[in-house]
Amino acid sequence: MNRVGGKNDTFREHILSEIAIGVYRGGQRLPAERELGERYRVSRNTIRRALSDLETLGILERRPPVGTFVTADALEKAASRRGRAEFDVTFIIAPDQAANPQLQQLFNSCRRHLPEKVGVSVLFSDLDGEFPEPGYAPDVAVVFGNYTDEQLAAVRAGAKELVLLGHTHPTCKFIDSDNYAGGRLMAGHALENGHRHLAVLGPRGADDASDFARRLAGICDAVSEAGAQLQVCRMSLDEVRNMGPSCDRALGEFLRRDPELSLVMALYDQLALSVIDFCHRRRLRVPDDMSVIGYDDQCYVEFLKPPLTTVKGFGEAIGARLARFVRAVMEGDADGLELREMIPPLLITRGTVSARGNTR
Repeated sequence: MNRVGGKNDTFREHILSEIAIGVYRGGQRLPAERELGERYRVSRNTIRRALSDLETLGILERRPPVGTFVTADALEKAASRRGRAEFDVTFIIAPDQAANPQLQQLFNSCRRHLPEKVGVSVLFSDLDGEFPEPGYAPDVAVVFGNYTDEQLAAVRAGAKELVLLGHTHPTCKFIDSDNYAGGRLMAGHALENGHRHLAVLGPRGADDASDFARRLAGICDAVSEAGAQLQVCRMSLDEVRNMGPSCDRALGEFLRRDPELSLVMALYDQLALSVIDFCHRRRLRVPDDMSVIGYDDQCYVEFLKPPLTTVKGFGEAIGARLARFVRAVMEGDADGLELREMIPPLLITRGTVSARGNTR
């Protein structure tokens, strides 16, 4: 559960941060006050004061009795409200990454660990147009997305420091979760529980360095070393967008090819939910007939029945490490500092993997 302080300004800034990274978008209704209070552990009075402040700023609009909505120009008004801070951090995010759960975790974690004098802004851009934009001159530019070296050079030209998140690079500073190790954790847990007929389902990813490709590489290596059987389906973007039917087709083909299939690894949690739904409709019991492992540890998966076994990528840890680097830059201690860190993931063992036959 997200936990923020009990002060009005802290909660208000947290809502602003979530609007900035696309958790709440223009025209979207916020959760009810009671749900916000339970989610962030703040009082109803604190919530009402913060929402009232944001309504005064034109960032939220109350529509009794329907609820409270984000205004269409909330991002622009939030940015103009902040003005020029003493120290500026700009997040440049690929538009297709706005709903990435790890991005949301690390962004909020970084915000919590930064001092108030640091201004944080967000730019959603594919960087295909003219860049940098007028006025672009952050102290630290933080990039999340798959960009070319030429695009990264343009970003770096206007910033004092450049840091990549969720992506490694031969020359740039970066902080990333070790997705290859996460893939090995998934396969290792399956093998330790005696599963020898396995399948993996996930997006193709932008390239061989993408999160999904590295997770798949870790799975493939671990399964190959154990001499077990593995089927792989790498879904196209159109297949991901049409997830339910695409998942049904892939799983049906897996079972046709290998009737002994006993465990499916999904490269992210939402896809794991589609696998579980398929099993329910096929009257396959999870985990007795089919075991499932996900990836990301999204906030709701521990409450499934049974709760999902998954891998946690520690977006919070990446955000905290980024904040420490920003502080070092602020204090003049970042000269010559190498920042090329891989944060190890953690397997969260819950209830969707059963033991099969001889475990190793």
